[in-house]
Amino acid sequence: MDAAINGPAGRLPSTVPVGIGELYVSREPGDVLAAYALGSCVAVILYDPNIRAGGMAHIQLPDRRGARPRGNGEPAWAYAEDGVPELISRLYLLGAVRQRLRVSLVGGALVADPNRYFQIGRKNVLAVKRILWEHGLIPSQQVVGGESWRTVRLHVGSGRITVVSPTGHEELIA
Repeated sequence: MDAAINGPAGRLPSTVPVGIGELYVSREPGDVLAAYALGSCVAVILYDPNIRAGGMAHIQLPDRRGARPRGNGEPAWAYAEDGVPELISRLYLLGAVRQRLRVSLVGGALVADPNRYFQIGRKNVLAVKRILWEHGLIPSQQVVGGESWRTVRLHVGSGRITVVSPTGHEELIA
């Protein structure tokens, strides 16, 4: 277990929920990283197939503009400008190599915005892509936009990503 990166060692492989403003990286083959009910939030998923290491960040907002200073209760990685670089850095600490990273995006839907005024989901996707590009990374697969939530899971041992929508339909991203 990568205690220096994620926290205490010694847990059994399992589903690891990645909540709003959280991120997690793993090389544990039994781990399944999961972001539940993504609406306008975006799950950024990075995976290095050679070392079977993957990570996920659950991004809530594009940037800190207009935000209050970070308080004790605020998720640490809620903003794309903070969470995406941290996710990349943690994967590099596990031995991932930029040229091998597979990048996937899920979420960024238009929800709770009936007049389409705020478009937080679209702004989140654009911010995440900009930051990835600045790091020399381009998403190779994405399930973004639309008007409903999605749940995404990364199976660390295989690199398989599953996306579930409200209809129950499961989309596989290979």
